[in-house]
Amino acid sequence: MMKKILSILILALLSSHVFAQDILEYETRTFSPYWYIGINVGSNLYMAEGNDFLSGNDGVRFSLRDNSGTTIRATFGRRFTPVIGVRGYAGYSSYKWLSAYHLNPVVTFGSEFITADLTISLINMLEENYSLKRYDLGLFLGTGLQLRNEITSPAVAASNSSVTPVGRLGLEASFLLTNYLGLSFGGELNFVNDNNNGMVAGRNYEFIPAFSVGLNYQLKAGKK
Repeated sequence: MMKKILSILILALLSSHVFAQDILEYETRTFSPYWYIGINVGSNLYMAEGNDFLSGNDGVRFSLRDNSGTTIRATFGRRFTPVIGVRGYAGYSSYKWLSAYHLNPVVTFGSEFITADLTISLINMLEENYSLKRYDLGLFLGTGLQLRNEITSPAVAASNSSVTPVGRLGLEASFLLTNYLGLSFGGELNFVNDNNNGMVAGRNYEFIPAFSVGLNYQLKAGKK
């Protein structure tokens, strides 16, 4: 499934030159509010007890192979002004966590989630140019809920499924391939409660950096 989605994203990027004329026409239009939908895939790093190399603690054990998972999600959003918009995500993430607290095995678990973001177009905010553009750089801030599935790994005490709040922030660059279809690249930080991985050890949160690529389809593309 992941390979098919990535193949679609690559084909969309390679075919973008076919739509150059459409994009030129798009940039002559003025902004009007619009809805959009999309799909997004990416990779995450689970940073918690014993593997958080940013903590400055001795004995930290971190490995990209043993601490990275995948995320897939659908989005639905609205741009209200050239600067401000909102969007929602619904999806699933798989996580891996291996730390200095346990040598083996790698703790694996998954989570379903829903989040809502406030999106801010930095390009339009700084340029104060409200014509539609084929590129954008945006900031987003959001919150939501995550349903973490049961953890049964022998590396930690048995942990039943639980619901935890999520806080998130990040940056996203986007580029139009056609009048309506866009490609996006994002980086973000997600914060969840301690014990999300089945262990409590001295702080109130765990954080999850993530990187993603996505396709968005605008249901309306401005007016002439």
